[in-house]
Amino acid sequence: MFSVETLSTSISVYRGKFGILEHTIAGATSGLLYKFFAGPRAWIVGCGLGAALGTFAGCISYGLLTLTGTSWEEIRYWQYNWKESRSALIKKSIEKQNEKDELLIQHDEKMKELGKTLSDIDVDADDKKASIAK
Repeated sequence: MFSVETLSTSISVYRGKFGILEHTIAGATSGLLYKFFAGPRAWIVGCGLGAALGTFAGCISYGLLTLTGTSWEEIRYWQYNWKESRSALIKKSIEKQNEKDELLIQHDEKMKELGKTLSDIDVDADDKKASIAK
């Protein structure tokens, strides 16, 4: 399934069009590759069956797009916008959560006091261990 979708998308991007032909070629190629080590007779069967199933899937996809009055370009455009808006909301939510997180606030305060070297952190940790041991 992955190879069919990858091939059909690659062919449609290369041609700049979306149609049934891309699905047919992708199905035939995937069927051929699936039966590649079984010999030439299996290649023909795999290629034919893949082409038939690819044509069927292409007809369904193309038919649904025609019935709804949309195109793949519109679908990709809206999908990209939804993905970008979702990423922005997630980023905003993470930033908002980090502002309230006490552990991060304490960490930032401590790092400002100690500087940004690991040796300062180790010395401070050793001092705490020594004070706990007393």
